[in-house]
Amino acid sequence: MSFYIKEGRFEAKLGNLDLPITTLIYNFESANGCTGKLIGKCKVWDICYAQKAETTWPTVTPYRERQRAFWKKCTPRGFVNKLAHIPFKTFRFGEAGEIDSQESLDKLNDIAKILWDKRRVVTYGYSCMEHLDFRGSIARIKLSGYPAKEGTTGSTMVVEKGAEIPEGWHRCNGKAGKCTRCNICTLPNIINVAMEKH
Repeated sequence: MSFYIKEGRFEAKLGNLDLPITTLIYNFESANGCTGKLIGKCKVWDICYAQKAETTWPTVTPYRERQRAFWKKCTPRGFVNKLAHIPFKTFRFGEAGEIDSQESLDKLNDIAKILWDKRRVVTYGYSCMEHLDFRGSIARIKLSGYPAKEGTTGSTMVVEKGAEIPEGWHRCNGKAGKCTRCNICTLPNIINVAMEKH
């Protein structure tokens, strides 16, 4: 279940097939315009679920590109002001696309701090941009396909269904696109997560 939000040039969603309606989802760019893909950092482009949505539904890419345009122009306070009357418990950034620069990461952390201080909303997501400086990060970010580093909350990897996972890793309980809402990716402690390909 999802709910579409539009206020002026701001557009977002609450929930999707995997995430509960209490999760706000916002993309910094489209999957097809993903910086991680374009600079060769993404290790899962061939199975990217965000790309599937863009090839399946023709309205998805333009929607995500409008989100990118708003993101590039907004200030952290301006972004948070658009959320004032929206009921949500977690903020999932970058369902599609990537944190395209240190400037975007810094803006995301400013937003995460405001949301936590004002509403106790947890900001979380995943990134393959391991070259960025995550130290002091407020957003709970797992590095996709790269080892955890200071400021991140672990690492993720994609494995074949039923495959063994390395010792010390947690197997994601999501099944074929159906997240079990375990909230492990929103926790502040370092947990490495292996996700089955779906």
